[in-house]
Amino acid sequence: RYKKIIKLDHHPIMDVFGPYDIVRTDYSSASELIYFFLKKEGYELDKEIATLIYMGIICDTGRFLYAISKYTFGVADDLVNNYHLNLEEIYENIYMRPLDHYKLESYLTNNFEVTENGLAKIIVEEDILNKYNASMGDIGDVINDYTHINEFLVWVIATYNKRTGNYKVNIRSRGPRVNLISESYGGGGHKFASGVRSITKENVYKLFDDLDEACRSYNENKEC
Repeated sequence: RYKKIIKLDHHPIMDVFGPYDIVRTDYSSASELIYFFLKKEGYELDKEIATLIYMGIICDTGRFLYAISKYTFGVADDLVNNYHLNLEEIYENIYMRPLDHYKLESYLTNNFEVTENGLAKIIVEEDILNKYNASMGDIGDVINDYTHINEFLVWVIATYNKRTGNYKVNIRSRGPRVNLISESYGGGGHKFASGVRSITKENVYKLFDDLDEACRSYNENKEC
C-alpha cells in the first residue's frame, strides 16, 4: 500500500487527494504532464508507455482539435518518431465502436432541446441507457462530437447514475465560460469543457437555466 499520494493534473485545483499536487493548466492533458514529469525525473520511456501517453493526449485534445498547448505537437513528434508508435492500431483501439453507440448518438442529436440563446440540453434516463446498451462513459465519448453544430453554443447532457440516484453532467461550450457554473454545483473543469459528477434532477434544471443565461449574456455582449 502506498504511503503518499501525488496528483498530476491539468485541471484547475478543485479536489485535494493528498499532500502533493502537481497541476499545470497550461498543458493539454494529464498525459502531457506525465510525459514531462517522467522526462524530468530521468525515467526511461518504452513503446508501451509512449503509446499510453500518446493515447491520453489525443483523447483529451480530440485528435489535436482543441485544448492543445504550445508543447503538444513537440511531445507527439517525440512519441511517434522515437518510440515507433503504431498509429493505425492506436486509433482503431480508441475509436472503433459498436453500432449501438452510433444509435445512441443519433438519439441524442434528435432529442436535444435547443433554446433561442443557443443552449442544447438533454437528460438521459436509465431506460435510454439500457435501450442502447450504454453507460455514462459512452456519453462522455460522444459529447465532443457536437462541437461544430451552428445552433449549439453550449451543449449539456445530464445522465442518470443508477448507483447514486443522481445525474452526471457533461458540458461543452464554443463561447461562454462554463467551468465557473459547474463549480457552483460542485463540479469543475476547463473554461469550455466541464461537468458535475453528481447532481440532483432538481438542480439539473437549475443548471440548465444558468447555462442558458450564460448563453444569453454571451450573445448580448458579442453584439455590442
